[in-house]
Amino acid sequence: MTTKSAYDKVALRQILSDDNCRAIDNEGRVFPPSHEVYLRISNTMHNKGSVITPKHVHTIINNNRSGFRDLIMEVFNIRSRELSINDSNNSVEIYADHKSDALISFTSIRVNLVISQEKWQNIKPQEKIYGKRIYWKLRQGWADVVAETLWVQHHVDCVFVFKNNNIYLGANAKFFLTIEGFCRECSAKIYCTLLKEPSKGVDVILQCNVDGIKATSHSGNKRRQLRGTRRIEVANYLIDSRKDAVVWRRQEAHRLKQFGENNPPILPSNEVVRKAKEQRLLSKYGLQFANPALNLLKSAEH
Repeated sequence: MTTKSAYDKVALRQILSDDNCRAIDNEGRVFPPSHEVYLRISNTMHNKGSVITPKHVHTIINNNRSGFRDLIMEVFNIRSRELSINDSNNSVEIYADHKSDALISFTSIRVNLVISQEKWQNIKPQEKIYGKRIYWKLRQGWADVVAETLWVQHHVDCVFVFKNNNIYLGANAKFFLTIEGFCRECSAKIYCTLLKEPSKGVDVILQCNVDGIKATSHSGNKRRQLRGTRRIEVANYLIDSRKDAVVWRRQEAHRLKQFGENNPPILPSNEVVRKAKEQRLLSKYGLQFANPALNLLKSAEH
């Protein structure tokens, strides 16, 4: 059975430069997913031997993957600053300007992140004591939960590093929770808030602003670090299930992305996963081999 290949980016670039397949209006707004242009683009790509769904086309343009939205704006000389999406849950702003005859596009998004009550129970605030000071922080692993939710629900390509989370218990506090971070590649800033302490048994909704996204700065090579509780969980799973890093990563890729999409920034490389398993084996079974090759050999036995 033959397998489908990823979509042809060269062909898509040519098609999006055609006025009949234009997906952005003169004010810089991306057409909604229901617009007929996406079906037209999908059919044209199919005629060129490349399979891509209309929904996937919209996602690529709307998120400016591989700079395709920048391409459209440059080809059709779109220079305005407008709202691309504007509803109760999501809004996107496009900032376009000239610099050395090149179009530089920055995007700001405002989205809601829905964290399930099960995941919230794992990261909900806990009391911390530092000297005479008592304060509250989210539990270890909270950053991985936020990063994965951002990708799964909104496909944000930024490689986020979260620097801080603050819990405010005062009756007059503006927020119950605030989270800050930035993208390692494009330096976009992320700021998430939770107005009130969540009730028991309900999903938690974070309001997140991401300002200054520059998709052309995303190389697709950098990933969030596999560390903390998630690193231990992944390593233990590989050991207990006797699975190789390649198998686990393939399963995660199938869970996190659609066919033809780039690897998400939350998906670690095979080398990182393999190293996490090896280090966990050394720690779990008290292995102290000086030769890395022997460590790998012992790892294969588990």
